[in-house]
Amino acid sequence: MSEPFVFMPDTNMFRDFVNGNANQANLKQAAHDFWTSTSRLAAINQAEIKIPKEVEVELKVQMHTFTSEQHKNIITQILNQNVIVDFPLPIDLERELREFTNYLRDNNNFNQSVIRHPNYGLNYLQASDARILVTAYKYDGILVTHNIKDFLIYDLLFESTEDKLYDYVNKRFVKVPTDGRTLIEQNIWFQKLKQDLINL
Repeated sequence: MSEPFVFMPDTNMFRDFVNGNANQANLKQAAHDFWTSTSRLAAINQAEIKIPKEVEVELKVQMHTFTSEQHKNIITQILNQNVIVDFPLPIDLERELREFTNYLRDNNNFNQSVIRHPNYGLNYLQASDARILVTAYKYDGILVTHNIKDFLIYDLLFESTEDKLYDYVNKRFVKVPTDGRTLIEQNIWFQKLKQDLINL
């Protein structure tokens, strides 16, 4: 029997799950669709849901300004019913990851038309996103988000044949373009970062 898929949702999954904005009903529906389908797989031991500790931290901070007590209760219930996992990220490596992801965005370093996905932007990692990314990586998880632009580097940490970055709004796995992957993988700084993550 094959190992279950490990899905690791980003913070926006939970915010979309309780999104009350009528203009963003598609985001709420997408979050509910993903949660329903994944829960079905989990019920037959084909999937696991693990929540990065940093997602829990972000939500607890953000909930102070939620206007709906019902939304707070729903998110709290989801957090309490699922496994929270953590992998401490050394501050020096966190900073280096963030710096490298901005280095990627500089056309003097990389041809942006080659490395960027045609359907997504490319942001540099924020501190919280770096912690979420590393936790997902160390648990060999499928990182689930609709902010693909914040996590595109995640795909590069795995083999090109692996599907590890999932856009739950558009219901598809996302890959760095093949030529872009080749270009980035040849970069010495990226090679060092990837090895540092393996060695954690």
